[in-house]
Amino acid sequence: TNMHLHESAKPEFRAKAGFLGFEFGGGVAIGGKAILDINLRYSFTGLLANLGVDFGGEKIGFYDGVISFRHEGLKHKLKIFGWSGQSENEFNHVELVADIEEYKDLFNIDYKNSSNGGGIRYDLALGPKLHLRSGAAYSKLESTHDRVGGFDPPTETHIETVTNLFSSFAELAFIHSPRVNTSVGLNYVDKLYIHNISPYQNESFIRPYIQVELKPTEALNIDVGADFSRSFETEVLTPGYRAMIKLKTGENGQLYAGARHSAGPYFNHSDDFSDKDPMLVDNYEAGWNMQNRKHALSAGLFYSLLSNLPVVNVTEGTMHLADYLDGVWEQNPRNVEEGAGRYYGMEIEWNYRSANSWKFLINQTLYESSRRIGDGEFIEGRFDGNYATHMAISKEIIREKKGKNRIWNFSLRGTINGGLWEQSIDEQASAQILDTDFLRPGVYDVQLPAYKRIDAGISRTIANPKVRWRYALDIQNVAGFSNIAFHYYDPFLQDISTKDQLGIIPVLSVQASW
Repeated sequence: TNMHLHESAKPEFRAKAGFLGFEFGGGVAIGGKAILDINLRYSFTGLLANLGVDFGGEKIGFYDGVISFRHEGLKHKLKIFGWSGQSENEFNHVELVADIEEYKDLFNIDYKNSSNGGGIRYDLALGPKLHLRSGAAYSKLESTHDRVGGFDPPTETHIETVTNLFSSFAELAFIHSPRVNTSVGLNYVDKLYIHNISPYQNESFIRPYIQVELKPTEALNIDVGADFSRSFETEVLTPGYRAMIKLKTGENGQLYAGARHSAGPYFNHSDDFSDKDPMLVDNYEAGWNMQNRKHALSAGLFYSLLSNLPVVNVTEGTMHLADYLDGVWEQNPRNVEEGAGRYYGMEIEWNYRSANSWKFLINQTLYESSRRIGDGEFIEGRFDGNYATHMAISKEIIREKKGKNRIWNFSLRGTINGGLWEQSIDEQASAQILDTDFLRPGVYDVQLPAYKRIDAGISRTIANPKVRWRYALDIQNVAGFSNIAFHYYDPFLQDISTKDQLGIIPVLSVQASW
């Protein structure tokens, strides 16, 4: 069960129970051309909490459901879908003083998040060389965060956010010849934020576009396009373009190079900020890939530049858009400047699959993430980890016995990422305000240790003509690495504390499909 609506390739039902939760769903055939899919999910911890099990004063739960209807004819494809879900986290303060271990224990904290939405997709063949593609979707995300407690006198905080998003498109695709295709379309998007503390502003825009795909030779493919994004909020018209060239090399290889310039979201600016243009995004990439029966190898270079970002002056230092997550945003900034973010590097990946069902994957990325204010130099930012390494190995064993397929799967996955950066904490100032304060807000001068994690998994599948059973054990962080999420000042301990991330998490599940 997932938010991709878990479309069933054929009518069947699935039931799953595990340490994370319970799932039930499947597809039902309607006539000979339609399938109705329904999937439901409920958390295991939520069930236990409702039954009275104590999780250290904390109650965590979630439930959601998705539904989709698909109908496919000779000339059309129709899909109608919808979803609804809610998650919650309730934490009760520690009543006995002797049991209090950190500042959080002094508070009652309630958090709720709900998501609802739906949409439609319709494709129609108007002729052998003309096709219509269209769709629309609406979603609403609501969250509330209440926090009451602390030292005498107690403090009370209430944060409520609502985000509404409507998105739609219509596109005509022309197949002029086997070597020339053209698509002409129109997007309309409307975003509405209510009680939202993010830097984004309400936004409504329309975007007409055209895309042409050319194939001059069997080895060469050229894809070019242009668009215009017109904002109804700021009445700004922003042109964009894209281009991609692919050249076949040998029987299995391909060289590629591409570029794209487009408009990003709009931000909340102060009255004295005259530039009302949206964020601008420039992406460039080039590389080579090759694939045969056993190997898949790729190597590429990438460069991204985000410009027209808001940078707000604070008492000491500055706040860049990337700093927003650390809460250094001022609601009424005195001065605003234009900033930019830059991200570039290289990525290499190798996939291998042997004849006896061994699989290997190695992915290595080297990069630099930096930012600047105005025309200044680019400097390191929060996300400048410099490298990301991912490796995976798996083995599948298939046996057939007495009319049943018996499948074993073993897997091992490893990740090591360069550490993120933090701002130095001002311990004395933090003690005065009973919260985390920084020495130089917006200046990231402390790098966290590298993020390390190894996951292991084993599953057993037994399939017969009526029911397919799957038993799985997935152990996240099997080596027990302790990764630092961030540092903060704890008023109760009167010291800078470390928030550790991820212990050993075993996930056992049983699934039946029929």
